[in-house]
Amino acid sequence: SMMQRAKEDDPIAIHIRMGDYQALPELYELLTPSYYRRSLELIDASPKTTIWLFSDEPEKAVSWLGVLPYKIQIIKSPKAIRAGEVMRLMSSCPTIVTAHSTFSWWAGKLGTIFGTSKKVVMPSRFFRNQSDDDCLLRVPGWLVISV
Repeated sequence: SMMQRAKEDDPIAIHIRMGDYQALPELYELLTPSYYRRSLELIDASPKTTIWLFSDEPEKAVSWLGVLPYKIQIIKSPKAIRAGEVMRLMSSCPTIVTAHSTFSWWAGKLGTIFGTSKKVVMPSRFFRNQSDDDCLLRVPGWLVISV
């Protein structure tokens, strides 16, 4: 199962929100490929690392990210799979790079609680008009990248 593979393969889960966030620019400032690159540098990802990419538009997200020196595996969520199961799979990864999304934030929080996620990276803020100091979603021990 994918849950078992998350334990064995030591992947980094990356969550990229695209479509619905792009439609609401007054609320959401899109994260940049630089945020994800800096996250991978901060956690000292090895070129042998496999990235599990979770996204609402995975193919678009891969090309948007650009060339990275890692093996990227797109995690496709068939319509029959509930969002909670996708979140649980993400939370079973030892490292999670969240989007500015409560979906991946909760995956990181659950992974931290269950002890399956040892490193979680999050952006310094979630909303366009929010200051870094206003972000109440900070979790002690998580790595924060300024956006």
